[in-house]
Amino acid sequence: MRTLRRPNGDGGPLFAVTRPGDGGTDAYVVDGEGRLYLSLSGYRTVEMPGGLAADLVAPLRAAMEARP
Repeated sequence: MRTLRRPNGDGGPLFAVTRPGDGGTDAYVVDGEGRLYLSLSGYRTVEMPGGLAADLVAPLRAAMEARP
């Protein structure tokens, strides 16, 4: 992960952009002008030992389904 700049506080939105990379996923955080703030390369996930327990999934599901 590389941090390239900090948001200047003008309140403009930032966007996450992802794409498949070599052996993982590459992700970038950019603003509406296309300026790069953060880059992450080769991100991968692993299966949790014993599978996903319902009590671990519930908070994640609630966060993903929350409406602003």
